[in-house]
Amino acid sequence: MANHKKRQNRFPARKVIAMFVAAMTGFFALSALSAYWALAFVARPATATIRAATVTMPMQTVKVYFSNSDFNKKMIDCGLVYPVERQVQKTPAIARSALNELLAGLTWDEANAGYYNSINSGVVINSLAIKNSTARVDFSKRIEEGAAGSCNVSAIRAQITSTLMQFPNVKTVIISVDGRTEDALQP
Repeated sequence: MANHKKRQNRFPARKVIAMFVAAMTGFFALSALSAYWALAFVARPATATIRAATVTMPMQTVKVYFSNSDFNKKMIDCGLVYPVERQVQKTPAIARSALNELLAGLTWDEANAGYYNSINSGVVINSLAIKNSTARVDFSKRIEEGAAGSCNVSAIRAQITSTLMQFPNVKTVIISVDGRTEDALQP
């Protein structure tokens, strides 16, 4: 009887089976994880190739205009705006691309250099048409939210107008909000 107890305590069958199951579970989990990572890395070269192809598309420099607290320290003229350059894909709709860059806002470097944007984030261009040297741009009503005061409205108008007038085919800019021109962007 004493001999039977010794054998039972040394290697119980349940313990051996539990260790085997745990080892096999770990092995299969590790195999599945390895297969997942292998597939993920196999797919990456194709993605990198696509990205490299888009980088080589022809680019064009546009100017986007923002206010700058370092250049206009006392804010004597709220309509003073200053250009920063952006690279956009070459397109026949270059004026829209420039406005989209304006609406995208500042980079960290620009903000650190004293530039600031008076235009709300989330503003959408409803339409843009350039005809007979006049650019007519219509924005979503988000552009007017919180745009109180003549100084802020003047800065918004200057940013839009200067950004569009960099193009030789634009001599005049008409800004509207949801189709309204008369009371659009009023202080």
